[in-house]
Amino acid sequence: MLRRHWIGNLAVSQQVKTSTIVKVNIGTVEELQPVSVAKEMLPPEKTTMVELSKEYKDVFAWSYEDMKGLDPQFYQHHIHLNLTKCAFKVTSDTLLGHILSQEGIARDPGHHH
Repeated sequence: MLRRHWIGNLAVSQQVKTSTIVKVNIGTVEELQPVSVAKEMLPPEKTTMVELSKEYKDVFAWSYEDMKGLDPQFYQHHIHLNLTKCAFKVTSDTLLGHILSQEGIARDPGHHH
C-alpha cells in the first residue's frame, strides 16, 4: 500500500507493507457484493468475517444509488485533463532538489543550491 503523509506543504508517499487482500463475493453472480479480507487470516476467522458480512450486508452501500439523498453532482466528476501535461506510471520524480520515489526522499546529486 502506498501511504501519503505531509512534510510541511510537501506530500510524500512511501511504500507500507500490508497483508495480501482477497475479495470475497457475499452477493450473487448477477449482483456482486465484494468484501476484502486478509489472505493471511486463519480459516475460522475468515469464515466468521464472511458470515458476519453476509448477515449485515444490507447496511453497506454497494453503489452510489444505494446512498439515498446523495446529490449525484457529489460523485459524478467531470475532470478534464491536458494529457500533454500528465505523466502516468512514474516511479520517481524530482522536486525542489530532492528525488521522490517509493523508496523515500533523497537529495538530487545533480541539483545545486
